[in-house]
This record gives sequence, C-alpha cells and structure tokens, in this order.
Amino acid sequence: GKHPQRQKMAMPKILITSILLSVHVNAFTCPDYEDIRQPSVDASVFDIADFAGTWYMIATNEPTLPSFCTCGVNTVDVHVSEGWYSYINTDTCLDSANISVPIKGDLST
Repeated sequence: GKHPQRQKMAMPKILITSILLSVHVNAFTCPDYEDIRQPSVDASVFDIADFAGTWYMIATNEPTLPSFCTCGVNTVDVHVSEGWYSYINTDTCLDSANISVPIKGDLST
C-alpha cells in the first residue's frame, strides 16, 4: 500500500486489542442458577404449573427481539411430571407478518 510503515505499526495494536478482548470475554462466566435464584420462585412457594397459559407481552428488553416486532404473545405449556416446558412466542413484525418461534427447555429442580 501507500503507507507500509503505518500498516506495520497497526498490526501490533490490532493483535494486542484482540488478545485483551479475548482475555476479557473468556474471563466472564455465567453464575449458577442456584446462586441467583430468588426465594420467591422456590418450589415450596411457587408452582411452575401456574405459569402455563397465554401471556401477552406489553414490554420487553429481550435483545434478540427486534424493535419492529410488537404485540408479543407467549403460549406456555408446562409438563411438570416430565420435567420440561415449552412455549411459542408469536409477534407481529413490520405491522403485518406474524412470526412464531418455538422454545423448549428443562425445568429446574
């Protein structure tokens, strides 16, 4: 290129930035659920089966849901004896298209 000296100087800066970013990202770990679970959702006071049904989302901070998707509805099924739950999230996107996403997971113990 036109400025080979600048390119040579930029490479170490990029490498150092990449290493620092990698160290920072690798240093983060999610906490265990048992360490952050609130007493209000303990099985002795909260019955997860009560969560089943239709839930209308009037607001969310969900980072994977684009702001042009609104009017979210979650249809939740809870299967306590089998140890799992599922829900379908349906949103109206761009004021016309309904988009549905099925989610399934294991119940915590």
